Amino acid sequence: MSFDIFWEKLDKDLANKVQDLLNEYFRNSNNKPSFIGDIEISDFCFGTIPPSIEIVNITDPFLEFYLPDNEVVDVEFRITNDNFEHLQNEFSNNSSLDNNSTHITDDTSVNSSYLTDDTSIQSDELTDESEIPMKQDTDAQIHVNIDYKGDMRMTITTELHMNYPSMMFMSLPIRLTVTGFEFSATAVVASLRQRVNFCFLTPKDPEESILKEVNIESEIGDKEKQVLKNVEKLERFIVDQLRKFIDDDLVFPSYYSIEL
Repeated sequence: MSFDIFWEKLDKDLANKVQDLLNEYFRNSNNKPSFIGDIEISDFCFGTIPPSIEIVNITDPFLEFYLPDNEVVDVEFRITNDNFEHLQNEFSNNSSLDNNSTHITDDTSVNSSYLTDDTSIQSDELTDESEIPMKQDTDAQIHVNIDYKGDMRMTITTELHMNYPSMMFMSLPIRLTVTGFEFSATAVVASLRQRVNFCFLTPKDPEESILKEVNIESEIGDKEKQVLKNVEKLERFIVDQLRKFIDDDLVFPSYYSIEL
């Protein structure tokens, strides 16, 4: 079941929230090479091209979503339980989806075809749904396939430290423009009372990153001085950190909560 989304609703306020999350991640990075200075995301934009999204399943929320919060992002994100009830009614009126979708039955348990060994439920102490804290009958979760190849864009600023003949002998300002984001993944969106939880599921190949492609254009030095481009080590570090951010912080059992 495919549907249209209003990508333009992802405004500057939400972009700033994502920018802050990325900045916090880079500040806490403990494997930054000594020749790279502080890294700051100075600008982030969702772009104008939305991803392709297809609903493949509707289930009860993962039990882990009822454990103590992972992290809460306080942004305005309008979604209601009525939306989920409408989707459930749509599914109930169809015996099956298309060839790439999953047959929906009355059983609303987690569909194991979307979970690898790394994403299976581990909370043995929460096997009885009656014991799940604050669980509501209106709680629901959708699984969606996301294919993205759009014009999302971010600008990163940092410094390149020249550590010879002594440490911090020279520093050059660096500006990197990151574009060409491309990824395909199954995402989970769960509506839990006054919040929405979001995460990706582990790819079929656990060694594979969700972020497939990304392009970086780099400039080193002031505009009035000689500009060096394509600094391979720095660009590789930035790409590796972006992939690590997604794979470590946005793949189940990690997730982000959005307060409604």
